[in-house]
Amino acid sequence: MLAVLQPLIANLALVSVAIVVWDLLEDYIDRHTELSRSIVFGLMMGAAALISMGMMPSFQTGIKADLRTPLVAISALFGGVPTALISSLMSGGYRIYLGGVGVVGGLTGIVSAAAAGLVMRWWCANRDLNFRELVFFAIFATAASNLSFLVLPSDLAMHLMRELGPPLALTKFIATLLMGLLLKRSERRRKVMHENVIFRSMVKHLPDCLNFKDAEGRFVAANPATAQLMGASSEHDLITRSDTDFYPLAAAMRYREEELAVIRDQKPARFLQEFINPDGGQRWLSTLKAPVYGRWGELLGIITHNRDVTDEIRMAKSKSEFISLVSHELRTPLTSIRGALGLLVGGMVHDLPEKTQSLIKIAHNNSERLIFLVNDILDMEKVESGKMEFTIAPTELRPLIEQVVEGNASYMHEKAIQTIIEDEVPGANAMVDAQRLQQVCLNLLSNAMKFSPENSTITIRITAQRRFLRIAVSDEGPGISEEFRKRIFQKFERSNMADNRSIGGTGLGLNIAKSITENMGGQIGFECHDDRPGTTFFVDLVPASGLGGAAITVGDEAKATPRLRLLHIEDDENARDGVAEVLSANYDLTSVGALDEARSVLSKSVFDLVILDVWLPDGSGLEIIEHVPVRTPLLILSDCPLDPANFKRPITIGRKSQIPLSDIPALVEKALDVQGPQSTILKPPSWRSRMLSRR
Repeated sequence: MLAVLQPLIANLALVSVAIVVWDLLEDYIDRHTELSRSIVFGLMMGAAALISMGMMPSFQTGIKADLRTPLVAISALFGGVPTALISSLMSGGYRIYLGGVGVVGGLTGIVSAAAAGLVMRWWCANRDLNFRELVFFAIFATAASNLSFLVLPSDLAMHLMRELGPPLALTKFIATLLMGLLLKRSERRRKVMHENVIFRSMVKHLPDCLNFKDAEGRFVAANPATAQLMGASSEHDLITRSDTDFYPLAAAMRYREEELAVIRDQKPARFLQEFINPDGGQRWLSTLKAPVYGRWGELLGIITHNRDVTDEIRMAKSKSEFISLVSHELRTPLTSIRGALGLLVGGMVHDLPEKTQSLIKIAHNNSERLIFLVNDILDMEKVESGKMEFTIAPTELRPLIEQVVEGNASYMHEKAIQTIIEDEVPGANAMVDAQRLQQVCLNLLSNAMKFSPENSTITIRITAQRRFLRIAVSDEGPGISEEFRKRIFQKFERSNMADNRSIGGTGLGLNIAKSITENMGGQIGFECHDDRPGTTFFVDLVPASGLGGAAITVGDEAKATPRLRLLHIEDDENARDGVAEVLSANYDLTSVGALDEARSVLSKSVFDLVILDVWLPDGSGLEIIEHVPVRTPLLILSDCPLDPANFKRPITIGRKSQIPLSDIPALVEKALDVQGPQSTILKPPSWRSRMLSRR
């Protein structure tokens, strides 16, 4: 057996050399057609098969044991029919030339190996072979080639199988697998080279700036647009240099701080950067920076994309200034027109014809709509420019809501809508701007009336949550479509309901209400159901307990408040079930297993606490943080090493593998207590400055 094995091992070396030669040769013929490449590959494999047969001594007269069949099988698998025909004809012709008792068996092995390769190629069409499939093919091709023993005389076949079978089968298997792995590696290398050519061409002709820096801030790669922006002679002039070589030190340090923040947060971030041209002109760049990590999690550097948005910003500013100017100019005459028409509608002038009275009423209603539109546009402009002022003070909620309801009484009377106020915390005060909160409540009530059918009921509830006072407005309308829920708080968004044309509005009200609520340190959300009509919009406000309002005790809260709502984001079903087991008794728990599910749930309602894991099947759990309102506590349960100091908001972190399930409720309580509304670390800068100005 050893005498047979030694020349077979030498044949293995030949096989490896043949594949290496083909790999080098293919770089030169890659530009030719697929058929040309198949023909050359077939000739190459056929020549290797001839050399293999020539190298091996005859086992006995007319019997050859070599590696022609692995070469033929591999040629069929990777080259297809043309390659299989060429290599089979070359090796088969040479075997006939050698002659002997084993000719028929040799030809059978060649044909069987070619057939095995073609069958495998058909089965794996249009997809890459993986390692398991290559192992299977090596076994399949080896077994197929051994069919040659079946056409030999039985005595000779038994003798050959006993003496040649094991070493020949093992060597054929190794040769087939080795060639398959080497050719797949070569294919992947060429594919990467081809993709690199495409990528480099795209980057080169991209009008936006794209570059990559190492962890120290030095340029590793850049496109021509980056060089043009930075005043370099070419993109090659940027390599190994940093921002300090092109920008003033203060600007370069500011850009570097942004890069360090991205590295620290371990996630992409967008910036609007002010940029000074070499000629002194001011420009603005919309910049995306993202950290890039290696195979083993090591930081490789930062990729940066810059887009010049100077023209867009100037146009937006001009548009905003124009809208603001026109709105201001319109509001004064519109107010006078509305007042005059209001007097006429009120009956100041008597004995007007009925048709004239109808026209005056229509004109008055439309002047009201125009006033609302102008006010919404002006409020939106104030919010976007940061000019909306807030005077935060303890404010009792019940009287404020009663004023809002009273102001809409006439419209509710027209539609026969009844309004009910349910106050579960009488005398409760919140830290708000009374005028702005009235605007928010008016918007929510107005929306409820627009979408409520006639002879229906609108319910306004004041309740105490654990950390907030909540005002909820519930209607009996048709609800909100699934598609519209994600866009409901965006500017100029309106429901595409069939009867929407009959419903007024600009699509700005909810966006303004959201901005106002968040500027007062609260949050806004909604709840609706697919299986029944009705929608509830709510605002959660910071309570003014101990500041002249009604104090909310734990006992009162327990009686009046439903269970806290928790969202758990975890892809491990066992972990989700374990957390649900210890929390479901005391909390209203919603569990999801992926980022998309979490985004969908968060777009529909607000939670009192979000629990998340970092490693999720569709991305990092940290990506969901930007979708969670800033005043909603976050609890990260993960074995990923995280530092709370790296986050821009307070976060409670627990090591999942080290925390028993029995300790989860205590950790939840800790997160709720540490990140509650009384925590000054949660209050935005505008809130702190307003509170300091009041002292």
